[in-house]
Amino acid sequence: MKCQAILAQWVHSRSLGCFVCFIQQSFGLFCMVVVELQRATSRELDHLEMASSPVFATPTVALWDLDGTLIDTGDLIVATFEHVLRERLGKDIPKAEIRSWFGEPLPATFARFSDDPAHIQELVDAYRSWNLQQHDALIREIAGVREVVARVAASGMAMAVVTSKKTSTAHLGLKACKLADFFPVVVGLDCTDKHKPLPEPALRALELLGETPGEHVVMVGDSPLDILCGRNAGCRTVAVGWTELERSHVNAAEPHVWAETPADLLTLLLGSGASAHPAESTLSAEPGAGVSPAPASVQVVA
Repeated sequence: MKCQAILAQWVHSRSLGCFVCFIQQSFGLFCMVVVELQRATSRELDHLEMASSPVFATPTVALWDLDGTLIDTGDLIVATFEHVLRERLGKDIPKAEIRSWFGEPLPATFARFSDDPAHIQELVDAYRSWNLQQHDALIREIAGVREVVARVAASGMAMAVVTSKKTSTAHLGLKACKLADFFPVVVGLDCTDKHKPLPEPALRALELLGETPGEHVVMVGDSPLDILCGRNAGCRTVAVGWTELERSHVNAAEPHVWAETPADLLTLLLGSGASAHPAESTLSAEPGAGVSPAPASVQVVA
């Protein structure tokens, strides 16, 4: 009898424990659902508010990053880094890590592997040499971008390229993708003593264009360095949805707005009437980033 009582008590305690565990897990799941519903509701409210007024007044000056924004050099950059790091340092770096360096000046990137200025310069020189050899074979146009640039240039908007690569190499890329004629000013790494994310490259471009900083200037880029450079120069900023970087990484720099496609970018720069298919536009503003609202004619998506 005593054994039976002990066994019954054990079974009861096990059942009670399982029941308590079930209740705890169910409550935890319920809390997760509530949080997700709150987030979704918050996003919808943000979108309704953002649809009430424009992102910013139509700009009169556009500063453009080059790699990853105007032209697709992703494969070229990755292949060049892989070659130099393997041949010079015996290192195999994952492609994802290499892509996280996109937008950085080369000396800053190679400083990860050496603190000797002479050695860093050797790595930079090796990179540029191999990159030039492979340049035309690996560079690609970004679909729709040239048409957008042509439309914006035809509108009379002042435009310049602001890049972290050498000016001469930047001209090669613009020429290869038939963009050179649209940009009277190209500011490369050799044009300023200080570089992205500091404002000097953008300010130098404005100086060469005969323009001044302000909210009439927009900086278009695919990396946080582009966004910070524009912000630090007092410009509005647009992050492009075709970036190869992690979106959260770019969004940490708080771009004023995202343009998911070249068509969206055209709408943003020239107004809703410029888009051939405005209903397909997917301009988006990231909630919580101090973002101004998107045009009422544009569908805002998370």
